[in-house]
Amino acid sequence: VQTIAEHLIANSNERTVFNGIEFYLPQLAHMIIHLDVDLSSTALEQFSLVVCQQSLHVALQLNWILVAALEDYQPESPDGGLNPKSNPTYFSRCIKLLQNVERIVALG
Repeated sequence: VQTIAEHLIANSNERTVFNGIEFYLPQLAHMIIHLDVDLSSTALEQFSLVVCQQSLHVALQLNWILVAALEDYQPESPDGGLNPKSNPTYFSRCIKLLQNVERIVALG
């Protein structure tokens, strides 16, 4: 992750680096949410946070993806009934990652 972070920092003025990452962002978010390991220890999460720190555009895109996933996995449906697709593990992962993305954007 450190090597990737250094590469991103060195090439952060080149939009092509972030275009490539942005193309795969939905898949990256899906892998982070559905990975069967502790969220705080994954290299994928660290990578996504480094990218969000370097690109506000990518951070906003990831924010939208995570908010959509939160709506998919929330315990209640919008009408107040039980959500049949509810998943507490995925829901909590989305919340934690969303908080981390917001913290990275706000504090740098």
